[in-house]
Amino acid sequence: MRPLRRAAILAMLVVLAGCKRHAGSAVCAAGDLAAVHPRVRLDQSLSPREARIGVIGTTFVVVWSGGTDTDSDLFARAVDSFSVPVSAEVRLTNITGRSQHPRFAAGAGGLGLAWEDDRQGRLDTFGAVLGSSLGPVLGHAFVAPDISTTQDPRPAIATFGTAFRLVWNAPGPDGVDHLWTAPMGRDGSAPGAPVLVDPALGDRHAAYPEAVAFGNTMAVVDDAQPNGVPAPPDVFAYLLSTTGGIGASYRFAPNSPARMPAVAFDDAGDAAVLWCDKRTGQEQIYFGSFGTTTAGIITPERAVSAAPACEPALAGGQSFFLATWSEQAPSGRAIRFQSLHRDGIPDLVPKTIASDSDASPELHRPDIAWNGRVVGVSWIGAQGGVWFQPLECTLGDFAGASPTPSATP
Repeated sequence: MRPLRRAAILAMLVVLAGCKRHAGSAVCAAGDLAAVHPRVRLDQSLSPREARIGVIGTTFVVVWSGGTDTDSDLFARAVDSFSVPVSAEVRLTNITGRSQHPRFAAGAGGLGLAWEDDRQGRLDTFGAVLGSSLGPVLGHAFVAPDISTTQDPRPAIATFGTAFRLVWNAPGPDGVDHLWTAPMGRDGSAPGAPVLVDPALGDRHAAYPEAVAFGNTMAVVDDAQPNGVPAPPDVFAYLLSTTGGIGASYRFAPNSPARMPAVAFDDAGDAAVLWCDKRTGQEQIYFGSFGTTTAGIITPERAVSAAPACEPALAGGQSFFLATWSEQAPSGRAIRFQSLHRDGIPDLVPKTIASDSDASPELHRPDIAWNGRVVGVSWIGAQGGVWFQPLECTLGDFAGASPTPSATP
């Protein structure tokens, strides 16, 4: 075979390898999605406990909590698509007690931050707006009116126009935890009273609400159960208006032990949910989707992992979703990545982002974001540390042109 013809055939095979036999766009226009640049450790603090990743412009920002069970603070650092940190580590909070479970959202109103804090003798929902750059929280303008000394609100936050909206779990008049929501202005103020999202559902277990916005619609997910029903928790999804009113609600994993849902929008405004599900006896990652412009569940529930897995995270793109989770593989614990079409069909072969050989439970809490060209994955390492890994298309570029919001537990 002549060298020129052979080279042309090989080039064609490479391109075909990147094209997926599926209706809808592949993640990469050609080639594969791979770790072109090395991973990097971002923290200089001790004992990081939970990390979250997001995008400001095209720069990735990772926020994490670090410290002990009784005294922890929030930290942040920015990193570019080449694994090069572009800021120093920033200490966001510095108060005795626990500042933990960070969530943040970037939008026209700047960087909004939500977390839970026990500076008042109980875990409360706190919120603040950092503006357009990383810097210490010089006070808090938003504190949810939680009243129970045993509450664990675990708040989430999403952008809404030039402002923000928070959701959290807190006791209602019936003494049972419920899902609440309230707005937060771009100055950190609370311009409206909290609204009870669904009084018929209660959280009698460790719940993980998450929220993400697309245009004038906000998607909220939570693991909950109907009041008075001794059933395992299911995953509930709500579409909220800018005032917090429910436009629609959906239920996934009925009567299956389910927890830790994550939610994201794609570019068409449809939403997907990823969660841990134990219907087969071991926890696996399940996928489902629902419409915002067209009411109803779009995709039947589908398992997307085989090995025992949990801690899912999700981001949206152009007709695809990007998923990551922690998995107990035969050789040890691993952070896995997968891209999925709107119907939950995998687009790429699942990839291992990080792994260890001793099944250390500290390799955990992955999160994922997309800046329109590069996928960023963060996690807590087996030997400690907050880690970041960018993923790029080896040929061509993403089929999607712009990033879409995501929210993960």
